[in-house]
Amino acid sequence: MFINLRDLSLFSLVSLLLIFVGCTGSRVSLSGPVPVSSGVLFRLFYPDAEEISIAGSFNNWNPIIHPLSENPKGLWRIVIPLPRGRYQYMFVIDRTVWIPDPGSEMKIEDGFGQKNSLLVVE
Repeated sequence: MFINLRDLSLFSLVSLLLIFVGCTGSRVSLSGPVPVSSGVLFRLFYPDAEEISIAGSFNNWNPIIHPLSENPKGLWRIVIPLPRGRYQYMFVIDRTVWIPDPGSEMKIEDGFGQKNSLLVVE
């Protein structure tokens, strides 16, 4: 069977990702942050989470202010309006586990032995 990826919607692509990656314990950021007309889109595929938020230098590292919304397939997302600048951030899973964005190639040491994801908004 041949599938032309250009003919698939984002939902279909995520469904294919679910098939190939599997659901148990998987986490995948589709491509890191994406600029959209209303701000920056952050996405994370993490079907086992009860809740996910994003904390970073843009919200004083507050893990409550920016909760992500989940679709039924485990894809979490949020759009945050951000002015130009450099921002460090992490996803917060179930209020206890902090992880850098697995889809972001830019990381920076946080001074505590971890790495934060780095976003540059131009």
